[in-house]
Amino acid sequence: GLPVSPAIIQPMDIDYVACKVPMFSFGRLKNSDPRLGVEMSSTGEVACFGVNAYEAFLKGMLAANFKLPAKNIVVSIGPVSAKTEFVNTGAARQLQDMGFSLFATKSTHEYLTKQGITCSLVYKPLIKREPNVLTMLHAGKIDMVIDVPDSMDSDALTDGFKMRRGAIEAGVSLITDIKTAIFAVTAMHKKWMRESSGKSFWDICSWQEYVEIVERLN
Repeated sequence: GLPVSPAIIQPMDIDYVACKVPMFSFGRLKNSDPRLGVEMSSTGEVACFGVNAYEAFLKGMLAANFKLPAKNIVVSIGPVSAKTEFVNTGAARQLQDMGFSLFATKSTHEYLTKQGITCSLVYKPLIKREPNVLTMLHAGKIDMVIDVPDSMDSDALTDGFKMRRGAIEAGVSLITDIKTAIFAVTAMHKKWMRESSGKSFWDICSWQEYVEIVERLN
């Protein structure tokens, strides 16, 4: 190839943020638990640019086949610390402000309700009562599932496993990490705020435009 020389670039001088998002093939791995561990390897990655971390993150998620929710979201958070974080960071309130209908499993429903968050009770897969989360997933009534389990145990007989597999098999966006869930909600809220004020959230540039920024700093 052509000869190149190293570029000395200060991050503060760059006009954009890059975000890399892994891709996984849970849909093709029958009966696998779609949750992430520290030793898991992705089947691919996508990298996207944005004017800030929120835009770059959402672009990366969309490029990795994540679908932004339109109406109904299921929230099932096991650890109390994660429930507290979800509320204290404002993520739960942001979902409500954006007009989403929240459905929560028993303990999450009780916690969110006590914190003043409006949500509807939905039953876990192994509880044969309606409204049941699996029934709603199969009927196409859920757009996104936030399922943060208590531990790293994966048991095909657990409610959490069935809920996560149900989301994958229904082609519904699934988030199993509380930090990712909070950042995703925050990014969606930033997008909603800009578009509500008549401004565009997406900054679309060609690869050449990003390269020109680096060349200008070199």
